[in-house]
Amino acid sequence: MSVEPLEADPSPRMNVSGSSAGALLRLLGYAVDGYSVSGSDTAGNVLGRIQAAHAANTDGSGYVAARLAELHSIAEFSAARGRDVQWA
Repeated sequence: MSVEPLEADPSPRMNVSGSSAGALLRLLGYAVDGYSVSGSDTAGNVLGRIQAAHAANTDGSGYVAARLAELHSIAEFSAARGRDVQWA
């Protein structure tokens, strides 16, 4: 999965494998159908889901927390520009 805002200026980006993408999306409360991990949501909704996911995260390795932090940067960037967050 690749997540990036649609802007010409330097923007935060995130890449994860298909299985990690599905796990992250489920943690964020999005429905995932197999390996179909494309979708979008408003930046505000994504930020709220990230906050809830941080509270629910029990990953001891820190991988999920690191990915949520990356996604948070993308969502804030998108919110500041009035854009949705899209993933594919």
